[in-house]
Amino acid sequence: MLVSLVALNAEEEHTLSKVTTQGERIFTYNNEFVVGSKELAQRQSNQVDDMFRTNPDVNVGGGGVMGQKIYVRGIEDRLLRVTVDGAAQNGNIYHHQGNTVIDPQMLKSVIVTKGAANASAGPGAMAGAIAMETKGAADFIPKGKSYAASASASFFTNFGDRENATIAWQGTYIDVLAYYTHQNIFYYRNGNYAFKNLFHPTAQDKEIGTPSEQNNIMVKMNGYISERDTLTLSYNMTRDSATRPLRSNAIGVAQDPDDPLVSIDFTKFLFHSVNVAHNVSLKYVREAGSKFGDPKLDITAYASIRNGKFDPLFNPKGTLLQAPNGLHFLDGSVVKSYEDVDLPASQARNVFLNNSGVNLKVAHTINALNNNLFEYGFNYQNLSIFDARIPKSAIIRDCSYNIEVKDYGDNKPLCQRGQSNGNIYGGYIQANYTFHPVVTLGAGTRYDVYTLYDKDWQFHVTQGFSPSVALVINPVESLSIKLSYAYVTRGALPGDGVYMRQQDLRYVKNLKPEVGQNSEVNIDWQSKYFSGRAAGFYQTISNFINQYAQVLVVGNLKPMIQIYGYEVGGTFKYKGFMLDVAVSRSWPTVKGHLLADSYELAASTGNVIIAKADYTFKRAGLNISWLARFVTNLDYLGYDIYAPNYEGGYGPGLVKLHKPGYGVHSLYVNWDMPFKRFKGLLLSAVFNNIFNKYYVDQASPFIMSPDDPATDKVVRAIAQPGFNARFEVAYKF
Repeated sequence: MLVSLVALNAEEEHTLSKVTTQGERIFTYNNEFVVGSKELAQRQSNQVDDMFRTNPDVNVGGGGVMGQKIYVRGIEDRLLRVTVDGAAQNGNIYHHQGNTVIDPQMLKSVIVTKGAANASAGPGAMAGAIAMETKGAADFIPKGKSYAASASASFFTNFGDRENATIAWQGTYIDVLAYYTHQNIFYYRNGNYAFKNLFHPTAQDKEIGTPSEQNNIMVKMNGYISERDTLTLSYNMTRDSATRPLRSNAIGVAQDPDDPLVSIDFTKFLFHSVNVAHNVSLKYVREAGSKFGDPKLDITAYASIRNGKFDPLFNPKGTLLQAPNGLHFLDGSVVKSYEDVDLPASQARNVFLNNSGVNLKVAHTINALNNNLFEYGFNYQNLSIFDARIPKSAIIRDCSYNIEVKDYGDNKPLCQRGQSNGNIYGGYIQANYTFHPVVTLGAGTRYDVYTLYDKDWQFHVTQGFSPSVALVINPVESLSIKLSYAYVTRGALPGDGVYMRQQDLRYVKNLKPEVGQNSEVNIDWQSKYFSGRAAGFYQTISNFINQYAQVLVVGNLKPMIQIYGYEVGGTFKYKGFMLDVAVSRSWPTVKGHLLADSYELAASTGNVIIAKADYTFKRAGLNISWLARFVTNLDYLGYDIYAPNYEGGYGPGLVKLHKPGYGVHSLYVNWDMPFKRFKGLLLSAVFNNIFNKYYVDQASPFIMSPDDPATDKVVRAIAQPGFNARFEVAYKF
């Protein structure tokens, strides 16, 4: 079809009418925010944490590029519906690695919906949704031109380089954009070592696990079949290669001088790691007419393929050299080999995580003036995980054992098929209607059926409804108040990719679906120079499916998880000046206590405060921004879902945690030269962590109980970079 469109373009020259799209819906109101391409470019965003620096309700922990995980209101992105051009990103390769792998500068926008999402967001949006859309030719080519190209080169003082080339062309019936980036982060230094031994760095000067060499490719084509019909083919790929620990977000469990029996140093387990993410989608959109009988159609078929290949740079059968107070078991016996120390972290892996499916959405216009819609749709998704390095001889079906047994002793049960497969079949219906200029009501529901064929040769079927309702009141034109409630059912899905090889990891026979509920009030005020926003929310998660229990049994968590919190912010704008201040806090709790960190659920943080000042000198084409992010100190007794019976003197399952607070300042300078001789030349300088603060993001794992059973020892997580200046020269013509 695209080839035919090119032929038509050669025969006939005319300009299509502007395509109109339906407006914002009630379900995505001020509990949603958008990060645009201009903001991403302004910060020279090259990894996930750059995307959300200005949002206090989103934290990104993990340090190095591949270890970064997104937490929205304290909840990990595994509980959100995350998509790239409609391609679902469910599942995870390994719980010590990030789930979102993409080059941020490919993106046109990132839309984040906070709290349990509405029916049309898709299945499994337990704590919200993140929808990423890549750039197209129309976003890149200046108005009045049919083509454009750009090239840029960047250098990072802490420490790496980046090169990019982009080209795009548009005709009457088709446009194409092609994008390529090479980025090499050789390593980075934390705040304690940023300025030590600059020209002859020692191993101690480099934060372990932080190298990352990436190649990123994107191709996007739009075919304009008619004034209302568009066909879009999108493909993007990120390939990351580096030497790092398999646990890419943690270095090891800290040594306790009073109890030296257990000490785990993950830096002794270095792997050559290659992580590849492919996303491809084919989307057809027919824009709606003004009448109910002429709806909008949106059909997307997609595939998302993740592959993590990990080759140990040590002999798994070899002897681990001992240091003073080296690696020991709890009984005091010295560990002799890598394999004995940590079997999951000593084996070669080749893990595949594949999502594929199709989404259909139909939206009828009820009232065009008020953007009132009646919507319905269908979703199908397949999710499969397997390790290609598992030999056929290791496929074992000896699954007979008592699931309640906590201590397997020397005779652990064996059971694995080396893979896990799941399907989601779902449909939804929702509508919103303005009864009065002051009052708009929206409601909807979806029903999803989840099937899971787990690694233990067991078949699970979990299902349920996910209703939602929202009421918006506009007492005056500048003020909006939204009350919303959502109930989300999410069934059992394939688990951790690395655990596909874990023979003694077992699934209970009758998994229950997870249930999330979110009640929320949002207030939004808009005026000529000032806008304000505030939100309060209460969320619960029941029957949470715990993948990483110490007893190696995957089942539903008995206690309910409760999350409550607030967000407050304000923005002042006058001519070229903008000042934004925001504060956010969430409390994820179990049994009345804040959660200790988990690999799959949540991370507790202090108050997050954001302050941003921005001024644009329009005539000079110069923009200067200052950004500060403050996180307050956090001392608390955390409830450890992985060790609910642990007795450390504070109560069952409670551990003492301290997360130091920090304040980080950054400065962004972007100069788009207005001079005719230098038209198209852009100079950019970004200064992150100006005062060279040493800190570990509070969303990084501070406790590692699954790796160090029944203790409250604190991990040495990957610290964030110290001072890092990024200089970029870009030219576009």
